[in-house]
Amino acid sequence: VDTVDSRTEGYSPRQVASAKAARRAMSMMGSPSAATFRLMIRDNLVNNSPVTLDAVRVAADIFGPDVATLQGKTTRQTPEHVDPAV
Repeated sequence: VDTVDSRTEGYSPRQVASAKAARRAMSMMGSPSAATFRLMIRDNLVNNSPVTLDAVRVAADIFGPDVATLQGKTTRQTPEHVDPAV
């Protein structure tokens, strides 16, 4: 079983703490996609942000995709037609 605890084993405590701060900042900004959040950090659109691009990358590696972002952007798939004659 792949857990968050096992994924943190390659990173220093400082990197894990900055990854948690990056994920927290993402949720405070309304859960933008990871690519959009990286652009916001890279272009310095967030004033006085301690979050770095490396922290965003580490957060994605440790925690996987953001669940709130996935739930907000995933649409319903059309089910297959069921033939009533069968």
